[in-house]
Amino acid sequence: MKKNKALNRSYIFMYVMWLFGSIATALLFYRLGLVSFIILLLLVAITLGLLITGHVFYEKDYKKFVFIGGSGIALFNIINIVGLIVELVYTIQGKPATYPWVILGITLLSQILIDVFFYLDIKKAIDKKNHPELYVD
Repeated sequence: MKKNKALNRSYIFMYVMWLFGSIATALLFYRLGLVSFIILLLLVAITLGLLITGHVFYEKDYKKFVFIGGSGIALFNIINIVGLIVELVYTIQGKPATYPWVILGITLLSQILIDVFFYLDIKKAIDKKNHPELYVD
């Protein structure tokens, strides 16, 4: 991924956002119960696995990178949105917490930038010069 510095930076930023956003969401789910917390931790671990695997496949197999990396980013987006919805429910019930609003809000805003960079890289890569196997007439 050394060729594409913007995507490399966005992946590193994604790991930092994963650390804060996913853990904040998992802690919110701990308030719902231990089973929901464990299920969300498994999803968070799967997300990290997809992100790392997608990062590895960038130069080896671009088709797998697009599928696996896109799946990891999509799952991370879903986890963050669900975390914001759960915190909204807690706030409506009168049990708000400040840290999830701050952390998940910043994570969601930065996630938009990461999604844009990922989309632009995929769009740039799907042409005859860079990856003819992905080119569609």
